[in-house]
Amino acid sequence: MVPLAAMELLAPRETVVRVVLLDLLDPLVLLEPLELLAPLERLVTVERPVPLVLLAHLVLLVSVDLLVLLELRETEERLVRLEREDTRDTEDSLA
Repeated sequence: MVPLAAMELLAPRETVVRVVLLDLLDPLVLLEPLELLAPLERLVTVERPVPLVLLAHLVLLVSVDLLVLLELRETEERLVRLEREDTRDTEDSLA
């Protein structure tokens, strides 16, 4: 079981994939690209939840060099920041 709510996988050629647990008690993850710095064929994208058991196979497929675990607090801070930016953008568009 992954103890933290989010982690980032950094693969060769700066292919970046974020793995986010949908629920701490649910062994499902959602993979989504963070940055498009690599050729498209190197970018791993899974648009639907996959069992955590398959994560090991996905890790091998993207040739992961580094596994960085992010603390839940950092993830929450990012979400709060994004929410504030979204609220500000909405207020600006209504003004």
